[in-house]
Amino acid sequence: MSKIWFTADPHFFHANIIKYENRPFENTEEMNKEIIKRFNSKVKRQDKLIIAGDFGLGSWEQLFPLVSQINGHKILVMGNHDKKNIAMWMEAGFAEVYRYPIIFKDFLMVSHNPLYVNENMPYVNIFGHVHSHPSYETWSRVGVCVSVERHNYYPVNFDDIMEYFSGKVERKKLHDPHHN
Repeated sequence: MSKIWFTADPHFFHANIIKYENRPFENTEEMNKEIIKRFNSKVKRQDKLIIAGDFGLGSWEQLFPLVSQINGHKILVMGNHDKKNIAMWMEAGFAEVYRYPIIFKDFLMVSHNPLYVNENMPYVNIFGHVHSHPSYETWSRVGVCVSVERHNYYPVNFDDIMEYFSGKVERKKLHDPHHN
C-alpha cells in the first residue's frame, strides 16, 4: 500500500544553507546525498512525496538528475527559491507542480510559507520556509512545519499528521526529532 509524505526546504546545492541553519554537513555534495538517502529510506517508489518548496538552488543541469534519484510520485508546491518554470520542473521528473498553495485531501493547505489558519477554520497548514526559526512551532493546533531541519532531514508521513490532528498519538512523541 502506498503512503503519502511531506517535506520542505531541502535546498539542494545551496552551500550557505549549511551555515545559516547549522546543518550537519561538510558541503553540498554530502548534504544532497544524505538528504536523498533519508528521503528514500522512507519514501518508496509507489509513494507520494509532496515538497512544500525550495527544492534546490542549483542549475537545471544539477537539479534534473537529483529529482530522478528521489523515490515516489513527486509533487512540488513552489517556494521562493524555486525557479518559476513549471514545464522545466515537470521535465525534470515532478508529476505535478504548483506555483501557489494547494488544498490536499479537502482540508490540508500545503504551502511554502506558513498561512494564517485559525482554530475555527476546517484546515490544517502544511508548510516550510521557516526552517528552524523558533517563532514557529513544528506541530501546532493548526499546522505542521515540514522543513527538513525540523524532522532530522526525513519526510513526515501523512498518517502521523492525521493521528496528531485526530488526537490519537501522543503529541510529545511527534515533537521528538528522532521520531521517524
